[in-house]
Amino acid sequence: MVGDNIKQMRLSKGWSQEELGLKIHITRQTISKWEKGLSVPDAGTVVVLADVFGCSVSVLLESEDSDQLKILNRLLARRDDRWSRFWKVFAIVCISVMVLWLLIALFGTAVRFE
Repeated sequence: MVGDNIKQMRLSKGWSQEELGLKIHITRQTISKWEKGLSVPDAGTVVVLADVFGCSVSVLLESEDSDQLKILNRLLARRDDRWSRFWKVFAIVCISVMVLWLLIALFGTAVRFE
């Protein structure tokens, strides 16, 4: 279970729940809930935890409960899809604004209102 892995890695570093919480900007109570299996970290926090522990996300998520691993993998994929869509929309808007500005610059001076 992910909570067991978090607890094991935290204890191997000699950190209290409070110390880990300060490193990843999460409350001690939230870490306690993860370790007790009452909740799980979101996809972004799993990436931060793996970075803080110096391991890969797959090592942190190793579990005998493959359903939980599948759920977290889906959450990570969904987060990546959202960012991908955001950057595509952002690029389209920027290009549209530049094309509009170019058209105004080229044809704006040619059209005179009397």
